Amino acid sequence: IGSGDCFARAVCCRGGLAAAMRRAGLARLLASALALLACAALAQAQEEGEGEPVEDSEDNVERKPLGVYVMEHGFLSVDAPTWHPRGTLLLSGGRGGGGFEARLSDAKEFVELRPKLPGLMSEAMDTNSYYAIRMYNPENPKRVLQASIPAKLLADHFEDWHDILEVTVGASGLPVGLSYRVRHTLGLALFDHTQVHLSEPGRTEGPRIAPRDSAGGGAGGEAGKEQ
Repeated sequence: IGSGDCFARAVCCRGGLAAAMRRAGLARLLASALALLACAALAQAQEEGEGEPVEDSEDNVERKPLGVYVMEHGFLSVDAPTWHPRGTLLLSGGRGGGGFEARLSDAKEFVELRPKLPGLMSEAMDTNSYYAIRMYNPENPKRVLQASIPAKLLADHFEDWHDILEVTVGASGLPVGLSYRVRHTLGLALFDHTQVHLSEPGRTEGPRIAPRDSAGGGAGGEAGKEQ
């Protein structure tokens, strides 16, 4: 092989090596650029995720006690009623608009009186009396909410029935209304599992008024003419 052929091959080898090195460098640059873009996209996604509010579930909502109310019950007739302890009602609300909750705890006197209630209800039915329940805050005992129901509706409805207290609360959680009813439910007994239902105020945007058509001249314009 002559020296000219060796020189030509060496030049070709060097040219191919340089081209390969340039291609490898471009590949590394491209890979680095793609990695940087991926990192930037990931960082942006994390920043957006941190800024989004996390929805509170019922278990994560912190409850704030709003008040403890004394519950009493008795029979309304011609004479002044004698009120007996029924229990306490704890009202609580979620911070940040989590809604309101109520928990009724039976008084010891009520638990002891429960077996005698069917007989007392029958006696009240004979005198056309009403079974009543009332609630009030010990800090303001003059503000009383009261509800009643004819005793004859309860006298023969102890088995497979349960009673329901419906408390209407205002926007601040202050009770503004009280009602009492019973419902037929198999397997339950009256006064054993009293339920408390809360009625919360609905929040609306207010009345919507259609914009006045100035071009039509109001009621006397084109809008007021019959079609």
